[in-house]
Amino acid sequence: GVVARFPFEGRSGTAATVTLDPSASLNGTIEIVDPAGARIVLADTAGQAEAESIPAKVPAAAPSVAAVRGQPGSTGAFEVRLDESSITDITVGEREPARIGDGAPAGAFRLAGRTDDLVTVVVEPTGDLDPVIEVLDPGGVVIERVDAFGATIGETATVRLSEDGDYLVF
Repeated sequence: GVVARFPFEGRSGTAATVTLDPSASLNGTIEIVDPAGARIVLADTAGQAEAESIPAKVPAAAPSVAAVRGQPGSTGAFEVRLDESSITDITVGEREPARIGDGAPAGAFRLAGRTDDLVTVVVEPTGDLDPVIEVLDPGGVVIERVDAFGATIGETATVRLSEDGDYLVF
């Protein structure tokens, strides 16, 4: 069942990142649902006592809910953090410097894509950043996720776009 619900107000031109940081004993999931109750995105800690972050395309000026659930028999404490990022428009071939930290949990970029475009996203980190790339389709569904899990090397995600529209890259 639902352990906790955290309502938040969507604002046009923003993206939300919800982070679930569970205790060692909690095997939890977090999902973001739209005003009608439809799931926008879901993440599962998969039994790991590590924080799980999920990006979401925020419906313009609409209330949404982050819901945390524990798996059957799983109990424990947790923290939830909701961070908002502005979205930067980017075009194919463009390099865009960005910074994560100091209140910015994720870079959020919007790409106007066309059906059958083959897009490659490259993140070249500096310092000790462990990057994760997530690409969301125009409906807000994660269609590609790349994570080297703990590595501070660059990440590359290549995806063929399935429809015309605005894609988000986190």
